[in-house]
Amino acid sequence: MDHIVNKAVWGPLDKSIYYATNLGRLLHYDLGKREVITAQHPHKSFEIMNLTITHDFTMLFTCGGDGNCKLLHPETLVEIRNYRFDFPVRDAQISPLYEAEEN
Repeated sequence: MDHIVNKAVWGPLDKSIYYATNLGRLLHYDLGKREVITAQHPHKSFEIMNLTITHDFTMLFTCGGDGNCKLLHPETLVEIRNYRFDFPVRDAQISPLYEAEEN
């Protein structure tokens, strides 16, 4: 198994963790049940370098060595949108305008 974890972020209510591996796997892990809820390979065999999730847990971004930054559905981990670049993507941030309480 490829459990070299590159990045981990807390899930809703701190009851789960999302974590990304060096071989492109993204897993959503339930801490209470101690089992994987959902697993995907959004970047195939390329390293996932970073994860970003919004404070309301509605958007999850992965950044990969394949030159893609992907917006995934946080529950199903299905790709919603892909941002393609000609170089590895190491980080993604959510606009502070989105994070404002009035939005």
